[in-house]
Amino acid sequence: MSIHVKWDNPEKTIILWTFIGRWAWGEYDDSLRESDRLLDSVNHRVDFLYDVREMSILPPDLISQFKLRYLKKHVNTRLFLAVGVDSYLQLLWNTFTALPYARHLRTQFFETLDEARQFSKEQNAA
Repeated sequence: MSIHVKWDNPEKTIILWTFIGRWAWGEYDDSLRESDRLLDSVNHRVDFLYDVREMSILPPDLISQFKLRYLKKHVNTRLFLAVGVDSYLQLLWNTFTALPYARHLRTQFFETLDEARQFSKEQNAA
């Protein structure tokens, strides 16, 4: 499996997705189901933290797949945070999430996991 999903902290406020190597849409679907299971187990909002530093290549049709299949967001989802995303993919994702139907998928980008975790913690305190 090239995508690993787990709680990132004991408070269960962040779900960490770690992408390693090449992955396929079926793995993404499995990971999304696991995330939904985790989200269903708590009664508070949760941030998603995507670590793509070890990802090698994206599957084809990234934006069209998200547009067709992944616009729905679980009620307990709060923020999307990402680490290791190159500037080209950041631009592509920011352009996509500027569209009215995808604004709820806007993502904050960070250089390190610690920076992303700190941001999440600060947002929880606000």
